[in-house]
Amino acid sequence: MATTITWEIEWIKTYPFSEDQTDVVCETGWRCFGLNDVGGDVQHRAEAKGVCSFTYTSGDSFTAFDQLTQNQVLDWVWDSGVDKDFIELNVNKRIDDQINPPIVEQPLPWKSEFAA
Repeated sequence: MATTITWEIEWIKTYPFSEDQTDVVCETGWRCFGLNDVGGDVQHRAEAKGVCSFTYTSGDSFTAFDQLTQNQVLDWVWDSGVDKDFIELNVNKRIDDQINPPIVEQPLPWKSEFAA
């Protein structure tokens, strides 16, 4: 099964009052989560997290805090320099590495698995 990628905003911090506006977003935490559900009890997961800071300047377009959407804030995150494609590629690679590990630990051939 293909990996499903989900982006979400985990938290938002605001200035109570700035540049003649109230509840001005200044920082947010984001998360990109990947899930590959093979079936049964087998799932492969990986995630990336980060924090973005924003600066509002008087005269810029402004959306009241209670009218913000997650998609709008995610657009701010990506516009601020978070490379959406790179993050998703990284999350997918980490899941692929779980499915087909590039390095595996082997049992020592000279030790019996039944040795006490």
